[in-house]
Amino acid sequence: MNKENEVDYDDRTLKDWVRRAFAGKIAITDFQRSFVWRNDKAANYIKAIIEGKPVGLYLILKKNIPPQFKPRSFNKINVSLEHVDELVLDGQQRLTSLLHALSDQSEKKFFIQLVDIAAESLEVEDVISEGMKARGEDSPAENYLNNRIPMSVLRDETDEHGLTPLAHWCIAIGEEEVGAGESRVLESKIKRFIDENFFDRRIWACWLPKSFSRNLATEIFVETNTSSVRIKRFDIEVANARGRHDEDLRNSIQEAYGKSENVVLRHYFKEDPEDWIPDIGEWLLKVACLREGYAPREKNYEHAIGLIYRRKKGEHFPELDSLFADLVWVLEIVAKLGGATRRTLPSWPPVHVLAALHPELSKLKNPVKKNSARKLYEAYYWRSLFSNRYDVQANDRLKTDYDCLKSAIKQIQEKGRWNTIIPAFDDKDHPLYDSEHLLRHSGWIGTTSRLGRALASVAMSKQPADWITGDTLDPNMMRQLERQGYLERHHIFPRYVLNKSGEGRDRVYNGLNGVFLDGSTNRQLAKFSPEIYLKKIVDNSPITQDELRSRIEQYCVPYDEMKKNGDIRERYNKFLKKRAKIFANQIQKLGEIPEM
Repeated sequence: MNKENEVDYDDRTLKDWVRRAFAGKIAITDFQRSFVWRNDKAANYIKAIIEGKPVGLYLILKKNIPPQFKPRSFNKINVSLEHVDELVLDGQQRLTSLLHALSDQSEKKFFIQLVDIAAESLEVEDVISEGMKARGEDSPAENYLNNRIPMSVLRDETDEHGLTPLAHWCIAIGEEEVGAGESRVLESKIKRFIDENFFDRRIWACWLPKSFSRNLATEIFVETNTSSVRIKRFDIEVANARGRHDEDLRNSIQEAYGKSENVVLRHYFKEDPEDWIPDIGEWLLKVACLREGYAPREKNYEHAIGLIYRRKKGEHFPELDSLFADLVWVLEIVAKLGGATRRTLPSWPPVHVLAALHPELSKLKNPVKKNSARKLYEAYYWRSLFSNRYDVQANDRLKTDYDCLKSAIKQIQEKGRWNTIIPAFDDKDHPLYDSEHLLRHSGWIGTTSRLGRALASVAMSKQPADWITGDTLDPNMMRQLERQGYLERHHIFPRYVLNKSGEGRDRVYNGLNGVFLDGSTNRQLAKFSPEIYLKKIVDNSPITQDELRSRIEQYCVPYDEMKKNGDIRERYNKFLKKRAKIFANQIQKLGEIPEM
């Protein structure tokens, strides 16, 4: 390979990194998300550099002409971008932290806290910042008396008199505290110490050659990104599309998110726009891929962007409202099937398929045909959760299932029946999980385990009553409790009891041992074995034993196994086996293939 086309690993002094950034020779790419590091995290990074600890590797793309990505300035650092020759792919948060610390224009004030600034040999105690212990308005004399050096005086630029900011700072201290002679000694001592322990530190980087295309650089970046703010392929594709279109898709998503008809989305995406905008955007791209005839994988997002940006007369993002309507529709469907919130939804892939099918389903007006289609897509949904269909090759299989289900729905529309072969319904290759599989592989309902959450969904799809309050845990109630922080995951055999008996963590956190309850109920039951807390509920409330049994069994929970006395571990084992069988029978009913 030509040396100019080789990936290069090398290091630079921190002083060189900073100089080039302030000179506008290094910039970030336009797809980068916001700068989000808190002051304390930035301060810890700076302290790690001073202490000589490993501080990671920057990923740099040498800029081509025309540039692979449009350059963008570091957060709140205003410099000309005319002479940019390097683009930061990974390292934005770290480099921006350094620039903020050293800039006299930054709203953030960083200080190097010394053990004793007057000592002959300096020693760093900490790096502090505004919002932790420091006050940015302190005078040089106050900083000196508090053993602090403001980092904004450490840049080596000079004024018309040849004086650096550090020189001016030390002169001010000399005038108020130590005298002119000592101020020059202080300046020399600080400069030597900061150079040796900070500016002369070498930070490694991986340079991608300018010959690397945007797509290749993107692939490398997505695979190696270490940012605390995870960049998704959506951010990159939208940045690329922005160069070809006037509209900014991120702003349009934000506007659509705020519409009253889309309020359901707030239950399924994180609160921070820096999270939910790309999360919804990624969802839109996956559904658009299916609509355009492509598997919903990242390399096909460019085709999806084409659908979203497709113009009709006078319309702004004409497909966006349709896609949002599809998203709202499918989330209301899965809410009724037990996934009422982000933390209870078992899996996104089948949701993408159902959303992509919504336009076809909307064409069905005959109630009988609509009911046939509903049975079809609900069976598909449950089978996608309780079989190995999407354990491997998920993107290709999603495309196949979408195509087959779309064909079946068209047949229902035209003939009232369907006869398409749908691989997700193949009991030989993708049988529904039996009780033994549920017993061995059910992860806890409070984790991202698809199977654990799916089991909880089966129970919540029945809209059961809370064991003590009696409130019906329908989607609205679950969402209300979630907003208030009261939707809690209850261990039917409590952790305290099982831990005390010597059960291992995997057994304690088996999904078969979990149910969703009101937090007030959960806390009343947390430290008692089941037979004890069942008796307490009946003795201390107007709830009868028959009523309590009815509420508990709505959750696919074997009430009689909870009531038994005896060795706790033996009882727990029998309970898990019994509940696994109850679930397996229910799953067979939910996943039953509708009549063709």
